[in-house]
Amino acid sequence: MKARRLGRILAADGRSLVLAMDHGAIAGPLPGIESPERALEQASRAGVDAVLMTRGALEAGWASLDARVGVILRLTGGFTLLTDPQNFEERLLGSAEDALFLAADAAAVTVKFGHAREGDFMAQAGRTAAACARWNLPLMIEVMPRGERAKAMGDAEALALACRAAAELGADLVKAPFPGSTQAMERVSKGCPVPILILGGEKDPDPGGVFGLVDQALAGGAAGVCMGRNLFGHANPVGMIALLRELIHGGGDAAELAEAARRMSAATA
Repeated sequence: MKARRLGRILAADGRSLVLAMDHGAIAGPLPGIESPERALEQASRAGVDAVLMTRGALEAGWASLDARVGVILRLTGGFTLLTDPQNFEERLLGSAEDALFLAADAAAVTVKFGHAREGDFMAQAGRTAAACARWNLPLMIEVMPRGERAKAMGDAEALALACRAAAELGADLVKAPFPGSTQAMERVSKGCPVPILILGGEKDPDPGGVFGLVDQALAGGAAGVCMGRNLFGHANPVGMIALLRELIHGGGDAAELAEAARRMSAATA
């Protein structure tokens, strides 16, 4: 049953394009996700494999979501941009049972490795992994290396440690930042026995920039992306997602797709 649910997130080619739209719980109604219903309708039309959401947004917009699209329910959070970013912590706000009740295909938690409360975050993730295992529910752990030791270690080594630690905690998928190059991505992916999805981070002012990043990540062994602002924040999110899908699943040329994204952006400006 877990493999069946995971198959609603990872396509037959082993790759995935997940639209992350869980930002509202932290940053409020960002452009592109003001209406969960509209955002999910666009995601469905564009052909995403899955969406990462919070409970409230899912309940508000589920009627617009195509039944073929997988759902990953975020279970941690508990802070907003009204808090000092240096004090951001992850609190467990939901359970594996909540995810099942809402018909989600997977759950998601974040662990900030290197944070002063690293052990608490790992304990939360471990308890959630155990609960997910009992219900055959896949778990995605988002990793965020933090602190002076991570800086001293370097991006690739710190991320390789964090991704492996997440897999050891029981993750079926890992969401992680791109470590900067194909070679660094290879270092990270070779040490992680579960698929890694690259996050998008801050919105790139160059709409074509994301394609080079994703192309390098895929070449280095990433299984795809779990990306938000660079997709739903575009003036034409359906078109942007469709172009990225062509790169991830269709083997499209990254440079050509990047130029297409720039032309599309100029046309909608």
